[in-house]
Amino acid sequence: MAERDLYILDYTDWITIKGSEQKVEDFALVETPAMNQSSLSGNVIYPDGVTEITTPIIVSLFSEDYVPIAHVEAEKSLTLSAHYEFLDIAAGNFIVAASTTGYQSAFQEITIVIGENTVNLELNEYAQEIGTIYGFAYVYQTGTPAVGKTLRLMKEIIESGETKRVEVSRVLIPADGEYHIRVLEAGTYYLEGINIYSEVKNPTTAFVFTGESFQSFDNTTVELYQHPEPLATISGIVKDSTTQLPIAGATVLLYVYENEEEILDQWQYTDSKGRYVFSNLVERDYLVKSKVVGTYS
Repeated sequence: MAERDLYILDYTDWITIKGSEQKVEDFALVETPAMNQSSLSGNVIYPDGVTEITTPIIVSLFSEDYVPIAHVEAEKSLTLSAHYEFLDIAAGNFIVAASTTGYQSAFQEITIVIGENTVNLELNEYAQEIGTIYGFAYVYQTGTPAVGKTLRLMKEIIESGETKRVEVSRVLIPADGEYHIRVLEAGTYYLEGINIYSEVKNPTTAFVFTGESFQSFDNTTVELYQHPEPLATISGIVKDSTTQLPIAGATVLLYVYENEEEILDQWQYTDSKGRYVFSNLVERDYLVKSKVVGTYS
C-alpha cells in the first residue's frame, strides 16, 4: 500500500477576521489525474537491540517548509525494520519523517528526482538522542493533549547590548501530546505557544541547555490556555467537484501571514461528512488550503 494526492490542492483568498465572525469557506476539489512521476520508498530501521515494535510506525512526507503532504503506516513485514512507499509524487525538495510511540522520530531532508528514490530512516531510543528538549503539551482547562497546536523554541541572544529572543525551531504537537525538539547549540531557551487558537498560560521559564546530555530541565511541561471567550471561526465542507459528495479525511490547513511569508498555524482532517472547523480565531488575515491524500495498491 502507498499514498498519493488524490485531489489537487485548492485554497481560498485571504480571509479577514473581525470580532466573532463566523466565516464559511467550502471547497470543491478536482481529482488529480493519473501520474507516473516519482516514487519514494525505503525502510524504517529499528534501534540496535530492538527486535520488535508493536505500535504503528507512521512515515510522513512534508514540503521543505514543513507543510504536511502525505503519511502512510509502514508495513512490518521485515526483520528489524518496516517498509514504506509513496507513489506519484512530484520531483523537488521534501522532508521525510518516521515516528512511533516510545522512540525518537527520524527526519531527513531529501531531493526527489524523476523515477525511483530510496531513503532509509533509523529510529533512535530517547536515551541515545543527545541534545533533545522533550515534554508534554496540554490544554490547561481540560488536561487533554494539545493536538495539532504548535510550540516554538526561542533562544535568548544579546544584540547591540539588548537581550532578544529569536525562533530556532517549531514543532506540531502529535496525538499523544508529547513533543521532542532537537537542540544543536548550548544556550538559554524558552518554549512558547504560537497558535492563534491557544496561548501559553505560563510560558516556560528560561532554561540553560548545554547540548551535551539529558538533564532534568529537558523534560519541560507546557500548559496551553484556550481562550474562554467565544471568538471567530472559519468552517466549511470539502466536496468532490464532480459528484458533489463530501470528502472525509481531507487535509485542511490554516495559514497566517507573518514576517512577509505564509506560516502554517494549524491543520486538521475533515470528518465523515467532509466538515472542518477552525475555532477561537483572533482578528487577523487567514488563508485556508485543502487537499486529499489517499491510500491505494
